[in-house]
Amino acid sequence: MIASIESSPPPGWDGEGLDGLLAAFLPGRLSEIVGPRSSGGGSLLLALLSRTSARGGLVALVDLLARCPGFEIIALDLGAAAGTAPATWGTRLQRAAEESGAAVIVRTPRHLLGGAAALVVSVRRVRTSWMGMDAPTRLGGLVSEARVLRSRADPRLATPERAWLLEWRT
Repeated sequence: MIASIESSPPPGWDGEGLDGLLAAFLPGRLSEIVGPRSSGGGSLLLALLSRTSARGGLVALVDLLARCPGFEIIALDLGAAAGTAPATWGTRLQRAAEESGAAVIVRTPRHLLGGAAALVVSVRRVRTSWMGMDAPTRLGGLVSEARVLRSRADPRLATPERAWLLEWRT
């Protein structure tokens, strides 16, 4: 089953198929969005943050807040700087998420958290569109495919035939 969704900035405001994927990021769980640069992982993360803040939840896009009470989502975007993580790093973040009740999401170019992540979503770029009068010089949109690789809460989400097509348009 492939669900398609279109939105314009801020990403993810157009709700039908995207809601099901965003609902998989559960409170008190460590999750990971995995994909190379320009794959749509950052857009998926921003959609999650914007949805949560739009309904009044507090969100943060920094590290070390997982032990602070009050946040609903804490996101850590490692971008291209992500190297290898110590073996205990994922376990420490997992425990911090459970203790605080916040959903902790780590965005990395490749899977780093091992078995500590309760949810692993992989994204890849399907196509990019460019805009410009004489020559394409400005990003017009991005289509990404998201697949759940692991979901402890709902293993049915992690089936090979299930994917979400996400279209972000400017």
